[in-house]
Amino acid sequence: CEVHMGEVDIEKAKPNVERMKILGANIIPVTLGTKTLKEAVDASFGAYCREYETAMYAIGSVVGPHPFPMIVEHFQSVIGREARAQMLDLTGELPNHVIACVGGGSNSIGMFNGFLEDDEVKIYGVEPLGKGEKIGENAASLTYGTDGILHGFKCKLLQDENGEIANAYSIASGLDYPGVGPKHCYLHNIGRVNYVTINDKEALDAFFELSKLEGI
Repeated sequence: CEVHMGEVDIEKAKPNVERMKILGANIIPVTLGTKTLKEAVDASFGAYCREYETAMYAIGSVVGPHPFPMIVEHFQSVIGREARAQMLDLTGELPNHVIACVGGGSNSIGMFNGFLEDDEVKIYGVEPLGKGEKIGENAASLTYGTDGILHGFKCKLLQDENGEIANAYSIASGLDYPGVGPKHCYLHNIGRVNYVTINDKEALDAFFELSKLEGI
């Protein structure tokens, strides 16, 4: 198992990286560009293209060419199905709101899929505003992006004035991606999901506030 991961994200997610190594994965640091998720996807696609006859490609987010977004969405959807069933079992009611963070969008599309048919449930996708609204300071693709092509799929994409892919930033590993899964773009366009933003400070403040609650 060969895992391509941005050098910056390796440091951010050090405990998870150590677990992967213990389980036998070969972690390959990616040192190009921003050294984060976009470059890691570049590297993994490149490695697969060189070894496609003997290797199997897997990705953890709902990005890339078909059928990869569909494959990841299918398996991630267990999150939404279980959350819906557990909510009904514990309370007898559906939630008023469902909220999840959105970078590439794998965990969120999995959660959202459990509730998309429940019109009474309001769904929110929270994008990383990072340090601010300027290009390069955030990873809020649906909020600030325009249509473009990245890694073999069309999506809302952070681009500069020349149409070049912009750097994405978030304090969180895995959310610093300049695009977003195609189904998120569709749900944004039809208005089924409300996509909002939160900056680094707000996210950290919320984490520590929630950590005060019993059981968190």
